[in-house]
Amino acid sequence: LARDYLWVSYPLADEEGSGLGRSMLVDWLRRMLPESKFLYISQDTTAQPDTMQITTPRRALTNLTRVLNEFRYSKTIDEQWLDVYNYVLEQPELPVEQVLSGLFTKAPKGDISKGLAESLYTKNKVLRGSVTRFEQFINCPFKHFLTYGLSLTPRPEFKFAAPNLGIMLHEVLQRFGNRLNAEQRSWGEVTPEECQAYCQDIIKELVGEQRHEILLSSARYKHLLERIERLAMVSLLRLIEFNRQSTFTPKELEGRFSSTDKLPALIFRTETENTIEIIGQIDRVDTDGDYFLVIDYKSGKAGISLQDIFYGLKLQLLTYLLVAYNAMLELYGHKEAIPAAMMYCFLRRPGLVKKEHLEPEAIAELVRSELRMPGWFINDPEIIKRIDATQEFIKISLKKDNTISSRNASVAKEPEEFHILMDYIKDVLKNTGERILEGEGAIAPYRLEGAQACSYCPYTGICRFDKFIQGYEYRELEKLNQEAIMEKIQLELAREGEDA
Repeated sequence: LARDYLWVSYPLADEEGSGLGRSMLVDWLRRMLPESKFLYISQDTTAQPDTMQITTPRRALTNLTRVLNEFRYSKTIDEQWLDVYNYVLEQPELPVEQVLSGLFTKAPKGDISKGLAESLYTKNKVLRGSVTRFEQFINCPFKHFLTYGLSLTPRPEFKFAAPNLGIMLHEVLQRFGNRLNAEQRSWGEVTPEECQAYCQDIIKELVGEQRHEILLSSARYKHLLERIERLAMVSLLRLIEFNRQSTFTPKELEGRFSSTDKLPALIFRTETENTIEIIGQIDRVDTDGDYFLVIDYKSGKAGISLQDIFYGLKLQLLTYLLVAYNAMLELYGHKEAIPAAMMYCFLRRPGLVKKEHLEPEAIAELVRSELRMPGWFINDPEIIKRIDATQEFIKISLKKDNTISSRNASVAKEPEEFHILMDYIKDVLKNTGERILEGEGAIAPYRLEGAQACSYCPYTGICRFDKFIQGYEYRELEKLNQEAIMEKIQLELAREGEDA
């Protein structure tokens, strides 16, 4: 039994870096021992009191290095650390000289020559990549260099993680849609019983394939497979009901776009006679006459931010809209193509945390609200009703007078705005490709309103980014409102037009 103290530790994040809640055991201990004193010791040494940072000679030396680095910028230091400095100098067993030499380290230069960039990134003078690749470059050029220049990848592990779940759910939806197309049936015709039969059959197919065989490797994974089947069923039934409320019908499911696929790729020519080809896969394109919308499935959280699009941090959904727009004109033979919406569809069971007791009906309503598809929608109430007659499936609503609710004004876009943003995306993708071919590869992660490129980056042990080392700096992005962003985008497009 503990006599002096009890030390309890618990993880703050899982293996994928997702946050975990505090262990219930900690709360039980607090209730069992109401008069005991609890001391929380943060894993972050900067959040610990100074006395906790010098408990051992080596720990003191490690934290002294950090404090001296901070002193270079703040010009202030606690006198305690001067005593620590004098103390460690007198300890011959400590690698003081080696550790303190890090104070004079500088960040390496990450740029490479144009010739080397072309050798690494192009084949037959074609730079080919997905939107995710271009987003990664904008997040941090050095991360792009490590991933696509050196082809570094984390060591594969025999496990079924969150990305595998998303891939499998995508495949279930694709195969479900393909079967309906083969049988010439619409989504809205499918009954719950038929949906379950389809779903079970498709999942049985997928598990029989080698890449998903892990789900049969243990009782734990077999239980997970049952949960996946239930989640797939819930997602399919929701999309079936959405189809019944919409006049739009699926035109493409998991539609690939590239120079060799059905949907046309986005292709740009550079002044150096290189070609930039954007390739990828759109989860779903729905059409209704000349109107079209794109849907991107997400097994996690997602939302659309004009600021993220402006800085190039989130290009995916708008790029898909651009590809679908081109397909409407070039592939499907429409003389006019009008964007109606770009949306995220959640493939997950949302977690609800409420202090008060809720009836099943109230819980179901909260779940439906959490699963409503966020995105941008055309500023036309009649088209919105054609997308979803009930507005129970999309995150925009109409008032009784048939006008768009004021709280949804920011997600309602005029057709002209969609076209301006699609033109801007073309410029961003082309300019990003040109920067890649120029050889940019600096360690320059972005930081914007608390978000930063280094979060969950697998390469931190390689770049060793440290803001207190000379040459390591965040690329600070300014917070802007929507009006300022649209003004800047229009100015940028006007400047590009003049240069052309």
